[in-house]
Amino acid sequence: MPLFGSLYKLFSFLVRYTRHIPRAYLLGTGVVVSAVLSGLANTALIALVTGVISDPTPGRQAALAFAAACVVFPVLRYVGDSLLIYLTEKATLHLRLTICTRMMAVPLRKLEEFGAPRLNAILHTDLPSVIGAMTLIPLLSMNVTIVLGCLAYMGWLSSRLLLAVLVFLAVGVVAYQVPLLRGHAHTRNLRKVGDQLYADFRAMVEGMKELKLHRERRRAFLEDRLQGTAVQVQHHAVAAHRAFSSAVSWGQVLVFVLIGVVVFVLPTVMPVDRRVLVGYTFAILYMVGPIQVIMNSMAQLARASTSMDRVEEMGLKLAEAAQTGTQVSAAVEGQPAWRSLELRGVTHTYPSERDGSQFTLGPLDLAFRPGEIVFVTGGNGSGKTTLAKLLTGLYSPEQGEVRLDGEPVGPDTLERYHSLFSVVFSDFYLFPSLLGLDRVGLDAEARRYLELLQMEHKVSVEEGTLSTTDLSQGQRKRLALLTAYLEDRPIYLFDEWAADQDPHFKDVFYHQLLPRLRERGKTVFAISHDDRYYDVADRLIKLDYGQVVHDSGREGILPVEVTIAPAAKAVAGHA
Repeated sequence: MPLFGSLYKLFSFLVRYTRHIPRAYLLGTGVVVSAVLSGLANTALIALVTGVISDPTPGRQAALAFAAACVVFPVLRYVGDSLLIYLTEKATLHLRLTICTRMMAVPLRKLEEFGAPRLNAILHTDLPSVIGAMTLIPLLSMNVTIVLGCLAYMGWLSSRLLLAVLVFLAVGVVAYQVPLLRGHAHTRNLRKVGDQLYADFRAMVEGMKELKLHRERRRAFLEDRLQGTAVQVQHHAVAAHRAFSSAVSWGQVLVFVLIGVVVFVLPTVMPVDRRVLVGYTFAILYMVGPIQVIMNSMAQLARASTSMDRVEEMGLKLAEAAQTGTQVSAAVEGQPAWRSLELRGVTHTYPSERDGSQFTLGPLDLAFRPGEIVFVTGGNGSGKTTLAKLLTGLYSPEQGEVRLDGEPVGPDTLERYHSLFSVVFSDFYLFPSLLGLDRVGLDAEARRYLELLQMEHKVSVEEGTLSTTDLSQGQRKRLALLTAYLEDRPIYLFDEWAADQDPHFKDVFYHQLLPRLRERGKTVFAISHDDRYYDVADRLIKLDYGQVVHDSGREGILPVEVTIAPAAKAVAGHA
């Protein structure tokens, strides 16, 4: 039966993700055994009650057995629930950390292919669904035991009558599977369409300004995209609910029809003792509650089964992708030194943003040295950000290799290579605390930078935590720059950092902060369209549709005379 298959699948999933716990399998078995014994104690009550009804003068043993069953039932239920809570919480912790750790180990490009909506759905929808279903294990085990115990008791009363009842139940269960399977199908489709709905919600939130400013775009998004996806979600949700509801309704009707068959039909076909008839009637009525619990749980089990498949599938994909990702290596002590950084025949291919065709960056043959400022420029879609991700090791070359000090950068050295870079991407994320920068005097150092960046009236730092990140984009970029400076790494990469800054801070950034970094021996890569500041660079690299069309040293750039403001000098002195 699908019920037993779902329970076994759920139990196996629980045990699989608690293997790290000592005696996990034994504890899991204890959950099921406690639930089964609790169900048997529950079933014993119906046998005792019907026996007392048949015999008006019950003995002392019957009363003691009844009292024992009343004690054993809640105790076993408590033991089973306690063990399950322990295992479930352990499994939840391990599962969440496993998925998140694997995500961290997977190459960035592969995660981008999975898509943020799909990853978020795994973390926020599928995992809670599985975790919620785990709490059903003792409840369903107990109620299934009650049903089986009642059937066994009915067989003890009359095997011939039980055979007739089982034939009737078999026909009813087969009919019950029809809407149940239809509900399973709609549940699987609902999860697939749900991923697209998550993507549409994200697009709406992140693109709210663009939607509000363009009526036709807003109409097209709401009516042609969001509404269509939402309607599909509604269709599958309603269809699944109706299918499961019809299955539950049929299960309830089946019980009462069974009572009618036993009480009114079977006595006309075969001789039935009154004691047996009373026992069967009480047993069937006693099964009504457990059967309803089982029926009502089938929808949740169906959703959990789909979620388990998705979690397992994503876990396997992440594990496979992680094999080519960053290997765990020892922590890098101190500031790693370097002499040369080269890209030799490096290429990277992905779908073009322009027309969906394949876009190829490269082949690139570039070499860089410590202490130079390199500007990277080019039109939108020319490959600037992809070059930045290749330089920092976030993307792996499809052909060619990145070489550090003459040695190829591979999985075993990638962690050390990453530690060379402090980066502020154009789509950066600003953490509310200075993670990974736990050192003596950090707060005081951060406050000095905040003051020099004229952010002290907006943000304070206490114990490495920023008081707020609810700021304008330009101010948030200053906080990202603050974090990068506090990291104090050999290579800095800024992706259109000055795009959201006012003229004063643009001047500070280009004419003071960048040259000061160079004086300290830092290498700076700046992706920029600000051609009026190109004189700051030691080298200018221009990309056009994936190819380097210009690569010049400082002597090839026309110098520009610039007046430096006193405030800018002050900032530069602390950069």
